[in-house]
Amino acid sequence: MRRPDVVVVNDPMQPPVQSNIRHVVEFKFPPDDYSRNQQRDYIRIAGSRSKFVPLGPAECGCGDDERAGETSAQRQPRTSLDMDELLGGSGGPTWSSGNGLPPAVTLPPLPAFP
Repeated sequence: MRRPDVVVVNDPMQPPVQSNIRHVVEFKFPPDDYSRNQQRDYIRIAGSRSKFVPLGPAECGCGDDERAGETSAQRQPRTSLDMDELLGGSGGPTWSSGNGLPPAVTLPPLPAFP
């Protein structure tokens, strides 16, 4: 059983099935590394290699000494992938609720276990 760190969907009101998956994101920071067949399985979950996004220190700029003096507000992720594109936004939240939060999602109740 595999559980990616993040699954970005096209329609948050629909389940995260392959036709609704925009990206599957997996974070790996040393000493953590992919286990046997893990990357292959995440590509399979995503539905294609182009929907799988591995992120690590090189992509996020973590531990970058040149940037150590910057405040977190000044830091921008260093990645070839546009983060707005990854998260489906265009510079910030555009939800109609007006409070900066995504719409609430009602989940079905969990099944009872004996």
